[in-house]
Amino acid sequence: SRRWRENCAQRAGSPCSLVNFTAATGLVGRPDLGITHSAAKGAIAGMTLELAHEMFPYDVNVNAVSAANVRGRMAEHVNAQVSEDTDTYDTSSPEHAGLLAAYLASGDASFITGQVFRVMGGLIGLYSPWEVTSSLDKSGFWTVDDMRLGVRRLTGAYPEYKALQGLHREF
Repeated sequence: SRRWRENCAQRAGSPCSLVNFTAATGLVGRPDLGITHSAAKGAIAGMTLELAHEMFPYDVNVNAVSAANVRGRMAEHVNAQVSEDTDTYDTSSPEHAGLLAAYLASGDASFITGQVFRVMGGLIGLYSPWEVTSSLDKSGFWTVDDMRLGVRRLTGAYPEYKALQGLHREF
């Protein structure tokens, strides 16, 4: 980020973009690619979010493109199902991800930052960063038994509580 800060004055207020490439394996997992691949791709997504915060004051937008089922060496390596039909609409073409990256780097998208997009053929999706989807609240300290019961409630191990209580539950 030091390089971007130093070049900020040279850009004279012109918007600047950084587009990272990652893969869905780092966001949703995939057992056949291994932990190192998933961890690396997840780190790119996390780095994108952090850089978006750090670079915002310098008018630099930072986003990531996660392409899926793209024809190439990685698809061959993991035996991914990619489209062999290149005569008509080619759903496995890397051009889909390239077009999205080009748009995100354009001035027209200068307001978009800190986002991770999924591209799979004609589908473009937006990932939501990690978020708390349910929670328990307890005044005071948790005991081991409270924690055991609470975690079971959060994960749905006690379905009768899940039906009675909403997303945020008082303990």
